[in-house]
Amino acid sequence: MTSQAGKRATPADGAGTSTQVIQEPAPKRLRLATVHPPVAKPGPVVGSGVSVSLDPSQPPGVLFQSLVKLSSSVDDLVSAGADEWIGKLIDLWSKCAQTYVRIKISQVIGQLCRSPGLDYRQTVEDLLECLKNEKSHKVKESVLHTLNVLCEHCDVNTDTKQTVVTCAMQSLADSDHSVKRRCLTIISHHGAPSAGKPVNDGIVKTLCLYCNDVDPRVRGCALQALHHLHVATGMLELSAYEHASLCLNDDFHYCRLMALNLITAISQSNTDKMVAVGSSNQEISMVDDCFAKICSMVNDISVKVRCTATRLMGSFVSISQRFLEQTLDKKLMSQLRRKRSAHERQQDSFTSGEWATGRRWGADAPMEDIDPESISLISLGACGAFVHTLEDEFLEVRTVAIDSVRQLAVTNTQFAMLSLDFLVDMLNDEIESVRLNAIYSLRTISHHIVLREDQLDTVLGCLDDHSVDVREAVHELLAYTKLSNKDCLNQSLMTLLKNLHRYPEDKKSIWRCLKHLGSNHPTLCQPLTPHLLCTHPYFDSPEPDMDDPSYVAVLMLVFNAASHCVTMLPLFPEHTIKHYMYLRDCLPDLLPHIKFRQSCSPSSNQHLVLSTELGSSTRAIIEDTLSHINNIDQIDSASRQALLQLAIRDLSKAEDISPENATKAQFLRIYLDSLLSLTKAVQNELSVLPTALSSTNSSLTEPAVSHVIRSTSQLLHLYTGLGVAQQGVVRQLRIRAESVGLLYLLRSEQREKRRHKACDRFIDSIKTVSSFISDNELRPDPFCQSLFSQIHKLETAKSGIMSKFLHSLLAHSRSPPLLSLEGEVKPCRAHINAPLTHEGSEVALKFIAGLTLAVPVDITLDNLTDTSAVRIQVEFPDNKVLNVKPKQSDFRQLSADRHRLVSDIILSHAAWAEACDVKLRVVMLCADTNKRSIGVNHRSHISLDLCNAVNIYILPQTCV
Repeated sequence: MTSQAGKRATPADGAGTSTQVIQEPAPKRLRLATVHPPVAKPGPVVGSGVSVSLDPSQPPGVLFQSLVKLSSSVDDLVSAGADEWIGKLIDLWSKCAQTYVRIKISQVIGQLCRSPGLDYRQTVEDLLECLKNEKSHKVKESVLHTLNVLCEHCDVNTDTKQTVVTCAMQSLADSDHSVKRRCLTIISHHGAPSAGKPVNDGIVKTLCLYCNDVDPRVRGCALQALHHLHVATGMLELSAYEHASLCLNDDFHYCRLMALNLITAISQSNTDKMVAVGSSNQEISMVDDCFAKICSMVNDISVKVRCTATRLMGSFVSISQRFLEQTLDKKLMSQLRRKRSAHERQQDSFTSGEWATGRRWGADAPMEDIDPESISLISLGACGAFVHTLEDEFLEVRTVAIDSVRQLAVTNTQFAMLSLDFLVDMLNDEIESVRLNAIYSLRTISHHIVLREDQLDTVLGCLDDHSVDVREAVHELLAYTKLSNKDCLNQSLMTLLKNLHRYPEDKKSIWRCLKHLGSNHPTLCQPLTPHLLCTHPYFDSPEPDMDDPSYVAVLMLVFNAASHCVTMLPLFPEHTIKHYMYLRDCLPDLLPHIKFRQSCSPSSNQHLVLSTELGSSTRAIIEDTLSHINNIDQIDSASRQALLQLAIRDLSKAEDISPENATKAQFLRIYLDSLLSLTKAVQNELSVLPTALSSTNSSLTEPAVSHVIRSTSQLLHLYTGLGVAQQGVVRQLRIRAESVGLLYLLRSEQREKRRHKACDRFIDSIKTVSSFISDNELRPDPFCQSLFSQIHKLETAKSGIMSKFLHSLLAHSRSPPLLSLEGEVKPCRAHINAPLTHEGSEVALKFIAGLTLAVPVDITLDNLTDTSAVRIQVEFPDNKVLNVKPKQSDFRQLSADRHRLVSDIILSHAAWAEACDVKLRVVMLCADTNKRSIGVNHRSHISLDLCNAVNIYILPQTCV
């Protein structure tokens, strides 16, 4: 329009000369403005570059995503100030109408409540105000959960907790089950009074009231709340016990479970309290009444309830003997029938009359049937509770039943003897785990029981089991169980010999079993000795073959019995004594210490006497050796080294003589050997000037330091039972060795970077030992005390200053203190049962080169606490070493200090021209030496041998 203004209008036909000017309005000028997009209100910055907007005008979905981002950054919010953020979230609460957004706000507030220094009073008031005006059940439940978290993680005073509990009591009127359950949880957790004060009756009545709620979830939560309240206070009264007893008949299995736990907790806290039996006037203790109720639950339809009831039965160690014996008999015993007084019996006789005259109608009518439950102190369904559970169709129930019987029988000899038949019968179970559990239970109560012949037949029948775990468990059971007569001992021996012939791999386990059988039954073994050794009173018998494992097994039984029965000694023929001398050298841990000597009378027979003085003399040798080196600081270096060498030699002899004291002698020998190596290394390092370092100095210092570090690792990791004082002495000796190694490295190394790293590792080692010494309140030696006092200067010192300081400290320090063993020290050892060394066999295990060969291994580990550090080391002929980590599922715990490893080792290699030996051994990796070694040859870990290597003859060959 504006472009046509001022133009003339001309007629279409072109006729005429007049023109007309059309005046148009002036053009309007438009102002163009740049429209910017709406900017949201900036939120506080959380973390680095993350902003969260809490503008209520945003769409609900965007606001919810902002809350999710806020929830993931709670840690940064806590550092920025949780009170401010909680205030903003409370303001946002009142402006949001969506339920899911308010639930998320409540959850974020609950996360912020865990921050320290929170003003919990204002937060509680704000949440209670939000809860008062809330209509949504889900939001109410979320707010109550936040209040519970706030009371748990903040130091909330009693008045504030009481306010929250009062609000929860009022919210119980809600119709939603989730709100009721959350309220019950708050009441039980925060409604408990302080120690020594009684529980509020109103709270207990409220919880008992909701035990009868329509919703089973609420009933279960109420019972759980009562249980938690009783655990916190231990002062619930009889009313709670009665309500819980009624809930044992609930339709919901969870309610029955909670009721079982509740009545058990209440009864064990009120063992002397008496309760009435049913509707009668007779009273029994609450423990007996609770035990009877739990016994009746073993017939429940739910497997979980049966398992829980059976498990709880094993916790009643103070139960009356009559109730305990009733669990093994399905018939009601007379001692559990309710006794009626003479007055009650006369009253029944009077009301019934002696005869009927016929004048009154119905006078001769029979009396009512008597309810059996009314005349018994225990439910008839509870009779034979353990019999029912041991015969249950589910193995979980049978396993728990065996555990409960074992727990009750350990401290009750009479119950152990009564339950023996039932536990022996469980050895015929079809599930291997149940059989193993039964064998373990019999082993646990073996000090209470004596096996009869019929029971022994069942036990020995398990020796034909295909499972090696079952067979070894039976061997251990026989080793510690008492037998009734000599026929049982002879039957056990014959069955074990048959088992040895069938399963040769069980040889060591059977020999160990016969060792304990002989020690435990010397009087039963004495009349069997001539028969077992095949001796004749007039004729000489042929000498048996010592390579026969069965003959060795018989000798194990006889010699160990002879160590406790002196009258057996003249019954041994001459060749048996020679065999003892051979076996004593080969198997010292399976034979007793026996000394041979001739009688003074020429006509008397050769006999044996026990050497009881051997152990005491060995202990005297060890003590005498240690007393000679007590004042080792007062002599010169050459005499000190000579005295240490003599002490090491004496301890080595004592280690070979007495197996009982071998562990102590070996431990002290390793420590003195480390002390000798350290003394030589210090003398060698101090006698050579820094400018005169040579290869001779390196060849002396370097292996000595490495030897001390490895030896101290053995002392710390391969022996259990060390006290903190002994560990502190060994750790301080290690620090000295590391200081010598660092001094040598600083003198010989030219690269400053390596010297700096070595100093850092040394400082870390000092800090570790210093924290160990201070945590255990030990007194360090003067050398380590000087290191600990100067550690703040050593951290910033240069390598040259560090070298001068260590040289001066080593030159003026005294010898390390000697180690004294007070408690019992046990060595960590491994024994490879399979594979065995081929011993010159020419049959090699062949496999295709490049493929794999599975070698089955069977290893027994003794006194080992951490199986995760165990490795199987494979050393090939080309010096290649492979450490294989077994799976944790391959380890089986045989006892408290013994494990067994049954696994397969996968081997693979390139083709060989001929078969060669591969060494297989068990080692332990030291976890704490990964970054602490300051030796010259620093390695990432140290592997410690747990046993000698066995040789496997293999041949990787090419595919033909």
